[in-house]
Amino acid sequence: PSINSINSNLFHPEFKNLSYLYLSGNFIQFIPKEMILFKSLKHLDLSKNFIRKIENLDHLISLEVLIINNNLIDNISSIVKS
Repeated sequence: PSINSINSNLFHPEFKNLSYLYLSGNFIQFIPKEMILFKSLKHLDLSKNFIRKIENLDHLISLEVLIINNNLIDNISSIVKS
């Protein structure tokens, strides 16, 4: 079954050391601010959703791979480092 938002249970302290998160092919519309809790996250796949804005990823200091293709994003300036 597909999901339309990221359930708050995912942000339980038990998952704080999560390094891979695969949420592709759902109906997710936004990235919740609680994502900052995943300090160890290295690989995040949010492809094939309905996300319009890239946000709340600034604090993912360990993130190496971000997959966001096939969403409704029209501007990636918020994640492009100058």
